Amino acid sequence: MHALGQEGMFTPIVAALDDPVSLEADAAGAVAAAAAMARIDADLAHIAQGGAERAGLASRYGQEITAGLGLTALAGAVIAMALS
Repeated sequence: MHALGQEGMFTPIVAALDDPVSLEADAAGAVAAAAAMARIDADLAHIAQGGAERAGLASRYGQEITAGLGLTALAGAVIAMALS
């Protein structure tokens, strides 16, 4: 700091650190960042909680699709046998 003071840089540094307008803007930015982090954390928690529900739905949809394909194949086999 002493070297900065001798070079004439100490006063601008202190002025920048003691600027109430900048300090207020920094504080407001910190509050906004904390609020954004809280929203992100809430979104991530919501996504994590819905994972089991989505997995259950996907399983049921998969079973329904498989059953539909199986019935289609069975119907095709019956028609093929009837036509031969």
